[in-house]
Amino acid sequence: MKTFKRALLSAFAASVLAVAITPAQAQDTAAMFGEIAVDKVSDSLYSLRRGAYRAPFYVTDEGVVVFDPMDPRAANYLRIEIGKVTTKPVKYVVYTTSLRDRVSGARIFKNEGAQIISQEKCAENMRETPFQDALPPDLTYKDKHEIKLGGKQVDLHYFGPANDTCQSVVVFKDEKVLFLSNVVVPPGPAVPWNSGMANIYMHNLIPFLKKVEDLAAVEGITQNMGAFISVDVTPERKLKILPPVGPIAAVRQQREFWEAFYADVKAEMAKGATAATISDRLDYSKYKYLRRYNEDALKVVAKRVLSYYTTGR
Repeated sequence: MKTFKRALLSAFAASVLAVAITPAQAQDTAAMFGEIAVDKVSDSLYSLRRGAYRAPFYVTDEGVVVFDPMDPRAANYLRIEIGKVTTKPVKYVVYTTSLRDRVSGARIFKNEGAQIISQEKCAENMRETPFQDALPPDLTYKDKHEIKLGGKQVDLHYFGPANDTCQSVVVFKDEKVLFLSNVVVPPGPAVPWNSGMANIYMHNLIPFLKKVEDLAAVEGITQNMGAFISVDVTPERKLKILPPVGPIAAVRQQREFWEAFYADVKAEMAKGATAATISDRLDYSKYKYLRRYNEDALKVVAKRVLSYYTTGR
């Protein structure tokens, strides 16, 4: 009976963080999960949480590095919380993608003298689709960039498109922690936040994750840091927000899910499945181990994967 109740509660938690959530809706979850909070990962590394979103900041003896400062309101909170930890200025703001809901809060730090860094394709994206609150980067890189500040080092790597065309993989060298926006959310493999997969580049998703795995092995990375929260349910039937980091094995597990799911869709296509029928032809029960498991969401994902095989993207 207890197991059954836990299953119901887990299903409830999954529905609360439904994969069809839009970025705007995710920010509106502040009323449910709290307007603002900061989780300490190490003496240097922190994760600011606003609603369902997370954004890291990294404190050194010479200044602070901020990642994906969300929007102006979140950035104001972020500035206040940084001030509780250090009096050092924010030296750098890193965009790990060009998505507006992740990068529109940089202005407050830019006005204080911070330099904005991103992969070069982020600058192209922002020129093509300008947005008033999204400042363009000051410095871009192609394949790898090192940020050295106050005796600390943060590396940015580009492995091609995944969640956006310009996604940076961030390595905090001293902490042996990797930050990977959106594609993998700790503590384990999960159904994607947005089942429509509108900004996911399906053709490179599996190769991207494999390169992240290889990087983690070379760097001795032990933990993965997420850009969204994960929740569980306590025995008292309350939602519990989980820590911002989890085992790096989640990257491999997420890749293995995608490999299996792609293969399932491809096999059904070989039997004649179409966009109109694919959703009802898969056995979704094999994926119940995923966090945020939701069969209806996976049916949408199945159509997106079929579209990838049809179009090549």
